[in-house]
Amino acid sequence: MDKLLLLGLYVLFLSGDGESGIGALKQYDAMEGLICHVCKTFVNGHCLEGEDTCLMDMISGCEAKVFFKTYNNVWYNTSASLNCNTRCQENNGVVQGRNFKVFCCDTDYCNKPQLGLI
Repeated sequence: MDKLLLLGLYVLFLSGDGESGIGALKQYDAMEGLICHVCKTFVNGHCLEGEDTCLMDMISGCEAKVFFKTYNNVWYNTSASLNCNTRCQENNGVVQGRNFKVFCCDTDYCNKPQLGLI
């Protein structure tokens, strides 16, 4: 049951459309690698702190670390942080009393949260 819930959240949370709602993204036209969104604090569909992109020459994964609360076994996303990670590993845990789940993906801009989910 937990794996199904996590899979559902992953499908809803990550967007592999390759498009970005961020107007000031760096251009990486001539370079090869994986382009990921970077945002230290993502809340309510907007990056509040540290908006950028990163280019990884060694493909590993874009990372989305989702912080959430649960009430009656239902996840309520509170915020996220987005980054490139050369050793991205999906995991979960608790930091400073907040639950989190790390998602990894391997296509350009795949760690972009869909609006309305956080």
